[in-house]
This record gives sequence, C-alpha cells and structure tokens, in this order.
Amino acid sequence: MVKEEKNKVWDDKCKEINTYIGGRRNTEVWRFIKTTTEKQESAPIEIITNKEWVKYYSKLLSENRPEYQEPPQPEINIEGEEIYVDTNKIKTAIMSLKNGRACGPEGVYAELIKSGSKNLFRMLTNTVNQCLNGHPVPEQWKKSIYPLYI
Repeated sequence: MVKEEKNKVWDDKCKEINTYIGGRRNTEVWRFIKTTTEKQESAPIEIITNKEWVKYYSKLLSENRPEYQEPPQPEINIEGEEIYVDTNKIKTAIMSLKNGRACGPEGVYAELIKSGSKNLFRMLTNTVNQCLNGHPVPEQWKKSIYPLYI
C-alpha cells in the first residue's frame, strides 16, 4: 500500500515535470532532478573474500548434494503397443528425397528407389516396422544417414 502511494506520487511528479520541459519552468525541472539524484544513497557493498568464494563453490559443485546421491531410475516400459507405419507414409518419405544427391554405401541412388514398384515400398515398410518394434536394424542402415521423415 505504501509502495503504491509512493509510485503514485512519483507518477504525478513526473507528469508535472513533463509539462514544464521546454517551457518557462526549466529551472524547476532541473532543481527537482538535482534534489532527487542527490538523495539516492548507494547500498554498501560487502567484499566477498576468496575463502568465501571457494567455500561457496565447493559446496555448490560437490557431488554430495542429494540430487546427485542416487539418480532416479527412469521407468522403461518394454511391453508397449507396437508402432506401425503404413506404406503411403514410406512412399511419401521416399518421394521427398532430392534427386541428384550422392548415393549411400550400397551405391543405390534416390532416383532408383523412387522408381521402385509397390513391392519395394511394401518390403521397405515391413523392414521399417520391424525395426520400430524391436527387430535389429540392418547393418547397411547403420553406415549412413537416411533422412526419412515419417
């Protein structure tokens, strides 16, 4: 409540000063500014010694804090529902590959995969679905990056 009143008084005084600026009462404005800046006192600064800094940071950075004692084990739900991607999503992702780019380690270009038949897309879909649901990823896929945005 006191703070609100102080703010109101300051706002009123600032509005009054704004009306004086550029007019005949410039001396009043400067007198007010001078008196308000002279009244401000700087807060005393306590110098922190090096020992206090060392103590503070050694406590802060120690691994004896409770959050570092025993990290919580995340719950892993191994048995969840299976994830399936349909053939249309795989086909859309393959068709979004850019032409004229370097081929992967097997020497297969994106243009060749794009011109593949429905059987190719069905086989890729089956492989992706198996990988998403726990089967091993083909070794060739681990050697390069395939940007499939599904």
